Amino acid sequence: MHEWRRFAAAILTLAFSGLLILVQVGLLLGQLDAFTLPLTRSKADLWITAPNIQSWDQSTVVPARVEGLFWSHPAVREIREMSLGYTDWRTGDGARQNVMIVGVTIQPGALRGLEGIAEDTLAVLANPETVLVDQADAAKLGATIGGTAEIAGKRVTVGGFVRGFRSNLMPLVVTSAESLRRINADWTSSGPPYFLLKLDPRFDVEQVRRELEAAGGMQTYGVATPEDLTRTSALFWLEESGAGTSFGFSMLLALLVGVGVTGQTLRGAVPVAKEPTMKTAWR
Repeated sequence: MHEWRRFAAAILTLAFSGLLILVQVGLLLGQLDAFTLPLTRSKADLWITAPNIQSWDQSTVVPARVEGLFWSHPAVREIREMSLGYTDWRTGDGARQNVMIVGVTIQPGALRGLEGIAEDTLAVLANPETVLVDQADAAKLGATIGGTAEIAGKRVTVGGFVRGFRSNLMPLVVTSAESLRRINADWTSSGPPYFLLKLDPRFDVEQVRRELEAAGGMQTYGVATPEDLTRTSALFWLEESGAGTSFGFSMLLALLVGVGVTGQTLRGAVPVAKEPTMKTAWR
């Protein structure tokens, strides 16, 4: 232990490598959480989406006629639509920003795609063409409470801010389902991208999922639990965004640096034993 200074560099390097790996893991998990935000913030037991999607945000249209089919199942207790669209946010000075706009149910206590918004904050969405934005995106969008902007050519009013809904895709804008229909009827004319289902807790969720999937046929719509949809969406995002490759490379680099420096330090710190020399006596 008297030679601890020789090992200080190795210890510090290993600690730094471990810290770097932890930071990378934290950043990756944070990005995944932001990407799957609507799934993890919803209390729905099942999500009905367009068929054969690889990620939750790829859903386009679920035919409106299938809602009656869902109601016919004895396990279904509540059904709500959730609409979503991608469009431009334009401010008065002409600045443009791509946004994702989500239409939610604003009735108190109702099932909705984004849970966690205070009821009094949601209440302002009863005003036509009123929206909420995340406080963290306010500066990027030039949004102020009472201020106006244009979405899909329609003027909207910022009714308030929410926290904890920032997405790593693009700024998230929340409005009522009714306002979203008025902003752009094309997004919801054939049917919503999602139906959210709340089930009677006495029924097995996986069994109900299989029954609803079989009833409609896999080419009509898809049925998934939030957990399954979160997992497949996260894997798709990791593969398509390159985040998984970047994360793996960063971890490998941190490990190589730690192992390399530690190895060099140990080789320099541990003395090499010398073989005893044998003297030969000449007679």
